[in-house]
Amino acid sequence: LTRSLCSHWLRLPANSRPAGSSLLIVGRMAASQLASTDEASQRRNRVYTVPNAITAGRLVAAPCVAACVLSGSYAPAAAITLAAGLSDGLDGWIARRWPSQRSLLGSLLDPLADKTLVAALSLSLGYVGLLPAQLVALYIGRDLLLIGGTVAATVTGGGSDLLAKAQEVQPLTISKANTALQLATLGGALCCPLIGAPFDAAPLQLLWWMSAFTTGLSGLGYALHSQVLEAQQRLSAKPVKSAAPEAEAPEPAVKTPA
Repeated sequence: LTRSLCSHWLRLPANSRPAGSSLLIVGRMAASQLASTDEASQRRNRVYTVPNAITAGRLVAAPCVAACVLSGSYAPAAAITLAAGLSDGLDGWIARRWPSQRSLLGSLLDPLADKTLVAALSLSLGYVGLLPAQLVALYIGRDLLLIGGTVAATVTGGGSDLLAKAQEVQPLTISKANTALQLATLGGALCCPLIGAPFDAAPLQLLWWMSAFTTGLSGLGYALHSQVLEAQQRLSAKPVKSAAPEAEAPEPAVKTPA
């Protein structure tokens, strides 16, 4: 923005260039742009933040909870799942409350931790017969398609260095609701052997259908969202052809109200 403002300033006739307060406004716009650029650069380089530590703990918890399920230790598995679900909201709240705790790495790790936890729980619960195989396949398949599509789009877009091309991830609202429903479904399945309830009880079946619906809907939402972003990138990268050489183009007239 700063470069474009300076370029536009130089192209204007001397008697049409803004002065005084108008020049001050241009300077403030340039300073604001520089400040936002500096903040974005700092956010990209931040690693050691409290939300990142919480998210890393959720990543470590995924194999632990799967091991508990496979060994029949359902009470510790349920406790870990509850703590992980609460931490998912805590790290996001901290990042929103204190902007200095926001980071590019955190925006990438948070959905990765969610997907890892859901995958570990669904696979282990499906293996011990506490979750339908169809639901496990839907959970895992949707996440694999999203991850594969993201990597493929980055590589085909000329990005051999994925981290250098990475942008801050903003999850869709339906995706947040889907993660909450998935964790509720998995937590409910963990509670069945603890309270002696059948794994296909009516409340759990309702959670199955709700989470299956939001899983498919969020996958469709991300697919449509990525297509819109690709179309915007193609339009912004398309060169604009001028009708005449720049030297012969007339300078724009400055219109004043009558």
